[in-house]
Parts: sequence; structure tokens; C-alpha cells
Amino acid sequence: MGERDTTSRTQIFKAEASLIQRSQITVGMAQIRVEQGPASFDCVGLGSCIAIALSDPEAEVSGMGHIMLPHHFGGQDIERAGKFADSGIDNLVNRLIEAGAVSERLRCAYSGGAQVFRVTAGQSHAHLAMGQRNAEAVATKLAELGIRVVASEVGGATARSVSFCSSTGEFRIRSLVGGERILCNLR
Repeated sequence: MGERDTTSRTQIFKAEASLIQRSQITVGMAQIRVEQGPASFDCVGLGSCIAIALSDPEAEVSGMGHIMLPHHFGGQDIERAGKFADSGIDNLVNRLIEAGAVSERLRCAYSGGAQVFRVTAGQSHAHLAMGQRNAEAVATKLAELGIRVVASEVGGATARSVSFCSSTGEFRIRSLVGGERILCNLR
């Protein structure tokens, strides 16, 4: 093998490594990320928050949002649309469509919405059930928009982390209690 072959292989390896690094996307609290082509999204440490992945496999456009609260407060400017289920899902869908997705082809999976606060017997806890309220708001908004939900896993008392790989379609859930598993495939 000549020096030129080694140099070419090294350049190819570096280019592939760079592509892999660029395609790994962490979606932080209240963020929405949309990508064209292969991408891998991660939402880490979801308690009452919801990670929602949407994909149009035919257009090769996908995205993920990290929802924190069910609804934005009327009359206020929305600094981060992704913070709320109502405005965040609208924003995510609109950005996917702008990137080439067709709303009728969108497939969705979501997870999170755990009950992270302990409630003592007899205590009113409706205001503490943020995970349940988030899950209900996400389901309502997706139904309102006619988005096909392939799978969801919400509730419980355990935090989760979620990843979605657009090239394989795998939507994975990780938790300390349940380990790692594939919830569904969005392809």
C-alpha cells in the first residue's frame, strides 16, 4: 500500500467521522431540531417532559422536540415555542414541512411524562401531575393536526432518555429500571 492510498483512506475516514459527529443531535429542554437526511436525535433525562419525534421517511426529513409544559400562557410572547406542547408541536410540524415533509406522511413517536413528584394521601395533586398533563396535551395536539402516532410510552414514575435515528427509523427508550429497548420504528 502506497503513501497516497493511506492518505486517501485517512481523508475518507476523517470525512465519515465528521459526518457522524454532525448527525448526532442533542435536543435540550424547550428545543426543536429538524434535519434533512440521516440524523440521530437524543433527549436525555426526561422526567415530566415529553420527547416527540416526527419523520417523513419518503422526504428524508425528521425532527424532535423536547416539550416541558402543556400550554403556553395566552397573551404572552413565546420565547421558545418548543417549551409548550401546543406551540411546540405546531412549530415542529411547520419546520418539517418547510424542509420538504408532507404532513400526511408524518409518523410520530413520543415518550416521557413521568410523575416525578411524590404526593401524600389526601393531598390534592392535580397541579403536580405535570407529566400526565403534558402527555394529554401532546396527544390532543397530534390528534388535532391529524398526525399518525405509531407508538407512545408515557407516565410512570421513572425518568427516561430517548433517541431517534432517522436512517433506521428506530425510536429507543432508555431508563435505569427498564434498560434500553426499541419502542417502534418510524420508517
